[in-house]
Amino acid sequence: MTETAAVTETRSPDEIAIGEQFARAMKIREQIRVIEELQKQQLAPFKAALAKQEGILTQHLQDAKLQNCAVPGVGTFYKSTKESFTVEDPTALRRHIVGTGAFDLLDLKVNKTAARAFVDENEGQLPPGVKYSAFVTVGMRAK
Repeated sequence: MTETAAVTETRSPDEIAIGEQFARAMKIREQIRVIEELQKQQLAPFKAALAKQEGILTQHLQDAKLQNCAVPGVGTFYKSTKESFTVEDPTALRRHIVGTGAFDLLDLKVNKTAARAFVDENEGQLPPGVKYSAFVTVGMRAK
């Protein structure tokens, strides 16, 4: 089978044995992995060069005490800050939120493990206000 044969097959899926279908899926997956690795290698020097240029531009903005800089005929480069807040002490945070009622400090998200345990312990009933969905995928493992 050529590299594109698996993609351009003219027989219907019903005409092809399941073992052959699986072998084709494994071959396609491997071809994708090879191409992605090749792309990663090809992009590496460009990503490194871009990181170097971004460092030079960032340094220019800092040295000139600028937030942005317009370059005629090229465009504008600017500083962008991405913030991150992580929970360092869950007990202290929980105590503060409950004690002060500052529930807006949290994103409301259901813990999958606890929700599964709740459903198992409550005859299939979901916790109030919770919606359940599941998605089936196919996994493949080579011999």
